[in-house]
Amino acid sequence: MYDQILDEIPELIYIVEDGSYNLLYANKPLQDIIGDSNYQGRKCYAYLQGFSQPCPFCMRDKLTKEQFHVWEHYNEKLKRYYQIKEKLILWQGREARLEIAFDITEGTRQRKQLVSALSTESFIAQCARTLYENDDLSSAMTDVLYMLGTQCSAERTRIFELLGTPLEVPVGDTNMVMKLAGREIRCTYEWLHPEKADTSLSNPFAQLPMEAFQQWFPLFRQHRPVVVNSPDELEGQASPLYNLMIEDGIRSLLIFPLSLDHRYIGAFSIINFDPQAMKDAYGVLDTLNYFLASAILRRNTLQELERISLMDRLTGLYNRNALIHHAEHPPRGSVGIVYLDLNGLKIVNDTEGHTKGDEMLRTSARMLQEHFPRARCYRVGGDEFVALWHGVGDREFTAAAEVLREAFGNGKAISGAVGAIWSDNTDRLLENISTADAQMYSAKKAYYRRQINPDIIDRRLDDAVLALASEARVRHSLRHGEFRPRWALRNEAPNHTFSSLLLEADFIQNGTTFDPGVFLGILEEAGHTHLLDRFLFFCACRRLASWQKENIPSVPLHMFLSTHTLHRPHVLQEMDRERKAMNISTDCLRLHPLTKVTDAAGRDGVALLQSLGYHVGDAPDPALPELDTFLAAGLKALNIDEGGARNLLCHPHAVSLLRLLLSLCRTDEAPVIQHFCLNCDRIALPSSQAFSDQELDCFMARQRGK
Repeated sequence: MYDQILDEIPELIYIVEDGSYNLLYANKPLQDIIGDSNYQGRKCYAYLQGFSQPCPFCMRDKLTKEQFHVWEHYNEKLKRYYQIKEKLILWQGREARLEIAFDITEGTRQRKQLVSALSTESFIAQCARTLYENDDLSSAMTDVLYMLGTQCSAERTRIFELLGTPLEVPVGDTNMVMKLAGREIRCTYEWLHPEKADTSLSNPFAQLPMEAFQQWFPLFRQHRPVVVNSPDELEGQASPLYNLMIEDGIRSLLIFPLSLDHRYIGAFSIINFDPQAMKDAYGVLDTLNYFLASAILRRNTLQELERISLMDRLTGLYNRNALIHHAEHPPRGSVGIVYLDLNGLKIVNDTEGHTKGDEMLRTSARMLQEHFPRARCYRVGGDEFVALWHGVGDREFTAAAEVLREAFGNGKAISGAVGAIWSDNTDRLLENISTADAQMYSAKKAYYRRQINPDIIDRRLDDAVLALASEARVRHSLRHGEFRPRWALRNEAPNHTFSSLLLEADFIQNGTTFDPGVFLGILEEAGHTHLLDRFLFFCACRRLASWQKENIPSVPLHMFLSTHTLHRPHVLQEMDRERKAMNISTDCLRLHPLTKVTDAAGRDGVALLQSLGYHVGDAPDPALPELDTFLAAGLKALNIDEGGARNLLCHPHAVSLLRLLLSLCRTDEAPVIQHFCLNCDRIALPSSQAFSDQELDCFMARQRGK
């Protein structure tokens, strides 16, 4: 999204990975001037300079993250002069250098010519240096206006700018009047002579009359100034300037256009000048126009980049970068802090699509702004928002926070967890934001305890399990080995043979082991089960590869795939690539949907797996267990969970089939035991063995020796 914005900026913008010199991004104008759009992974010194090794003039050692380093360079490859501004940034999680190149070829060449120009023109060089060497454009403009006023013996000099974007008027365009309709041109920089200027005047020409600007435009297109040596020259004419000059005591006026490449930015004016000092100065003013216009356009580019870096494009709110910046430099006084985390965004994205998810985020942002219209609002994460309300009283803020809680309460179209804290000062603002975040997290846990289906999730769950509602927490647990694969034998018989293995996972936290029935519901509700599925699939492939290497006969590995996984074709394709990389046959894997597939997205996922060569079985039926399980000899007990027993009672044919199957077993040793399992709607053998990775390898080795 940002790429499209940067491609519209005329300056050359590129981003280089720090340390490797690899180009990470180059905007469209840069690709066009280089004549090569294939920049990805290229070395910056080769792509930009045509060098075979890093540039000897590289400024990397002078760069910081706090401010731009500014320098000038002549590019031999392009035969152009550039002013370069660069700093260190974080780009998509990587340390990088942001570089912005401004073409100053024409200005540089003219500046070089001015070195040997007449003394009356030498001040242009000083103006150019002031504009290009001073990072504070406001200070630089004031200095240049001072030099211009002094050179012309004037009382006042000003810069006027068209509000909004520059006016594009190509050669031959006759729609100038229409393009100026509704626009304003205002004074943005000014210098007053400390002794000559009449400071009692009522701010003359704070806003230029647009009618006058339209009248002057034919002259501006020829790079010619408007010169009024006396108000008498305008008397009797239909000029909007005459009365203004008389009322404000303006004796003489020169207005010169500010433009660059047919983009009109505004104008600069010289008021009450010495006609003798202005003699033969118009050519110099044309040169000065270039430097002034370039400086303003450069300022606009940097301001736009700064705005982009602090705004969230989707919602229009400030982003996390802005929150950190504002929190480090807060205003004095009281502050109310709200931390909002939406419920169910992941589910909406998975089931209704990201367009609906984006709409949910935009609606939530509007609701936050409507409830806190005087606060700064930020989107600080995927579904997290913060509001900082400075200067608010405790009672007013507390009441507003309660109304917000109700607006995002349970049962609403959009719900969320809210943390809120008020402080009479901003001395520990970042710490107070963390406190509001902790309050929100407590409310989030309460939401899962109240809202999640109690048939799926026990309300007495440990906080460590509830924390798995956070995607970041799931990824952390996977990285640090807190999810451990569990291998269970299937169809074990009296002679200790078996036909397959079932792969699941336990969650280990602070020495406590939680089985899948405890935590799967949390992952399913939060939409994170695909992360665990991919982890287990990788474990299965790695185990099969290990057996191949050790010449251990393998058996099919069964594993369940959640609906969230089947809805993500890119995840299924990534899993298949991992299998191929380890040279594992699809015949070694048996994949089963965790629940019955009823929607189109799930069926598409199953079809994709089948097209890749996988055997995809049906979802487990709580009423009808697998036939091969019941036909296996040596059953010691038959476990039927609560859901399975309830379903059997509702299906007479299933009960008859069960009786028939039991008659094939040793019924005197195979009593039916009603067993209530949490989140496990399938019938299983209680005598099935479960192994860790190491125990499984030992068991398989023993099987090979039989």
